[in-house]
Amino acid sequence: AAKISNFIIYNSDGKILRTGSCPASHVEIQANDGEFVMSGDADDSLHMVVDGQVVQQPDPEPLADEVLIRICQNDIRRKRNKLLAATDWNQMPDSPLADEKKAEYAVYRQALRDLPSVYENETDIDNVVYPTRPEA
Repeated sequence: AAKISNFIIYNSDGKILRTGSCPASHVEIQANDGEFVMSGDADDSLHMVVDGQVVQQPDPEPLADEVLIRICQNDIRRKRNKLLAATDWNQMPDSPLADEKKAEYAVYRQALRDLPSVYENETDIDNVVYPTRPEA
């Protein structure tokens, strides 16, 4: 039986393009033009090839705070808009709610509208505290 070898195909930057296994005598023919091949095992999401060795990829650069703030603001607005839409009905003139309940919902809705400015520098959506919806 032919000996089976695992192989790694990578480019000149060391990025692993694919991995697989084949008869050991066929490893060298697995690479296309501009690609390199070596025997071994690797996970393309965790590893890269440097100087013929499989090494851990460096951690990606952390996102800048401005980007994290923009992402958080988008998440706040998306959830806030859903919560506002779910309570639009109770602010209509024909709403069955008592005036006192309408007033509670008005305060709640204003607190929702204020969230983006309250958390204008927040970078983590898990830190955002949404107001509690009144009991209907």
